Amino acid sequence: LQLQWQLPPQNGMYRTKPANTLGHLIGHEGSGSLLSFLRSEGLATDLSAGVSEEGYGSNSICSVFDICVTLSTRGLALWKEVVVHVMEYLDMLRRLGSIPDWVYDEIRQVSNMQYRFIEERDPSTTADDLSSSMLP
Repeated sequence: LQLQWQLPPQNGMYRTKPANTLGHLIGHEGSGSLLSFLRSEGLATDLSAGVSEEGYGSNSICSVFDICVTLSTRGLALWKEVVVHVMEYLDMLRRLGSIPDWVYDEIRQVSNMQYRFIEERDPSTTADDLSSSMLP
């Protein structure tokens, strides 16, 4: 199940990365997360969220925010219920207002670990990824 929203371009927000923060919150897999709930209901097995850095996902005109849910057999039959749960989760985040500091700390720690333990790959790909994250 793929849900998409068109957002304003995120290119100028490279310092704060609000779409990344939202993707982190929605895609979280821990206790109390959307995925944890969907799994407990037997509706989904995986979930990812965010703006793709490649292709049409992010450009100077708009950004496309995706929520992709891998549905279970039960979830496939009840996909509309899954959409309702996703929308309820988004509404809960909206009502939350400000995001707690621990979320930003967690994102920073995860990003630092991903950078420190990056898998070896073609140097030009690494340079391309690093330079695109610095674009205004």
